[in-house]
Amino acid sequence: MIFRTATKSLFAALFLLLLFSSACKKEQVIPDNTDESGTDTFVVEPADAQNDLIAFVDPLFAIVFVDPAYLNEVIEVLQASQNDAALIDVPVTTAEGVRLGIKKFELIFMPAQEIANVAVQAEESLTPDLVETFEKEGTRYRVFRNAKCGQVKNGFDGPCYPTSNNRSAKNTWYDHSNCVRGDSYCVEAFSIVGVKNTYDNADCNGPVIKIEPYYGWACK
Repeated sequence: MIFRTATKSLFAALFLLLLFSSACKKEQVIPDNTDESGTDTFVVEPADAQNDLIAFVDPLFAIVFVDPAYLNEVIEVLQASQNDAALIDVPVTTAEGVRLGIKKFELIFMPAQEIANVAVQAEESLTPDLVETFEKEGTRYRVFRNAKCGQVKNGFDGPCYPTSNNRSAKNTWYDHSNCVRGDSYCVEAFSIVGVKNTYDNADCNGPVIKIEPYYGWACK
């Protein structure tokens, strides 16, 4: 396998430089105190993002960071194809799940622990303008080993709550699941998992004047 180390190091350095130079304001994601649906809950262990993240796909920079020991498995679960030692073709979608077709990605090889650091920096630098680009270039994916897709979390409508100017809002969460500990491979996409609807009155019965998406990782 040809690794083309110098080229990949340059791409990786450019990628990380762009991450650190991005604005600090992040796009809206699921808050920690999300509404509870009232259903029974149980504890499951999420996939190990520090040690078992074997690939991170970033369409914004057309790069796939991958542990070389798992390249074939990553290609299979992403339903990708490889015709060049340093490039793969990956089907891409928007955060809403709309298919955009096939896109070529540069392969950059690194161990799982380093991929985890890249993924963390990518999330920390996520800004509204970058999220909007997902609609054009495709959304991000991450691939875990020792994992499986967990139980589906049922969508629900949260309670009405007051906002400013005598207005109100209500959160709607969509059905989705996440990668949890398991014995296989699991793919998550950065997706729209809910929306915040803002109403032009105090009781969530008037016209909706603004819809804001909530983003989060969900099984692909």
